[in-house]
Amino acid sequence: MAGTSIPLAFGNPLGHRTGMSRTILDRLYPGRRQRSGRRFDRLHGVETTETVARDGLTGMPAELRAHAGEYIPTNPTLFTRMMRKSGVDPRDFTFVDLGCGKGRIVIAAADYPFKAIVGVEADAALYGVARENLQRWRQGDAARARIVHADARAFDLPDGNLFIFMYSPFRGPVFEEVAKRLAAVAREPGRAVAIAYSGDWEAESLERTGLFTRVRIRRRQFWAPPSVSFFYNETANRLRRKMNPAVAQSFGRLRQLSRTRRRLLARAVVTLSASSAAVALLPFRAAIGFGSIALKKQTDLSPMDCVWAVEAAGRRLPWRAMCIEKGIAVQRLLRGAGIDAVLHYGARNAPVDGKLEAHVWVSVGNEIVIGGEEASAFAEIAAFS
Repeated sequence: MAGTSIPLAFGNPLGHRTGMSRTILDRLYPGRRQRSGRRFDRLHGVETTETVARDGLTGMPAELRAHAGEYIPTNPTLFTRMMRKSGVDPRDFTFVDLGCGKGRIVIAAADYPFKAIVGVEADAALYGVARENLQRWRQGDAARARIVHADARAFDLPDGNLFIFMYSPFRGPVFEEVAKRLAAVAREPGRAVAIAYSGDWEAESLERTGLFTRVRIRRRQFWAPPSVSFFYNETANRLRRKMNPAVAQSFGRLRQLSRTRRRLLARAVVTLSASSAAVALLPFRAAIGFGSIALKKQTDLSPMDCVWAVEAAGRRLPWRAMCIEKGIAVQRLLRGAGIDAVLHYGARNAPVDGKLEAHVWVSVGNEIVIGGEEASAFAEIAAFS
């Protein structure tokens, strides 16, 4: 199954400077974000979860610290959503995280095909942690990523097109100086500069330069004011307005699907969304049983049809569906199609730190249809049919 195993405490994994207002789920489960952050750390073999108050940022000049934001872990789904909403092709840009803290966003950015990835951190202690995290995590093409110990006001920005990420790392006169530097780069002919800024407290500093188009991103808590903005100079805006070929191909593939296939995909989106809500809001026993409905009349759907629909739905949802959510959704679709599907729940001690992890897979008869890639590593605890 696409995705990773889940800890026994459900959640959605990331980390940076200053926080966003809590969602309803955060109020219901106060430790949700921290548990998610610790899961991210376990999966990557790093430490990015522990917070650092502004007074603890003693590895930078006092003048800079006075305008710095404290280090508070952030949710990785925010970064994923920002990347999806940015509308640019990462292959055209170098990614620069100004105020990278412990380097979690640098690690997360490696999932995207940026030309290079640079984290810039002014505090010596955070810089040391970020470098150590990057060295411990190194895998695949992570050689594209590096951490630099520097003041964002003086750091030599890389050549070429830039995707600047800032999770409110500094405010006041420090942000003003950085905004002026970014504006100077944005004036260079033919050079694209896209800025993803979360927090928005100093967004007017970028607007005042007159060089950027601001695009506010609505929050999932639609009743709350936007707190994330993108800024594009003229060149970046032109790139943004050109539809990404991959997106165009995706829409083309959707149009090419048969009416039956499109209906199945729509059902999978609804079912997977409901499964995600059940896992987030309901007690474990009720959530895990969401897919265990009575067998319906048999249809022409095959197990692989249902698995395809749920995997395709997962790629289109604005959050990352975990294996438990996908497994529940697949089981519900299969049983709704008259196929006797069984959901299996297993556990193991994580190889990194020995903590308990859980995994879900679904079988039809003797064949595992989803989640089988990791199932052998887990001891089955229970089965639900």
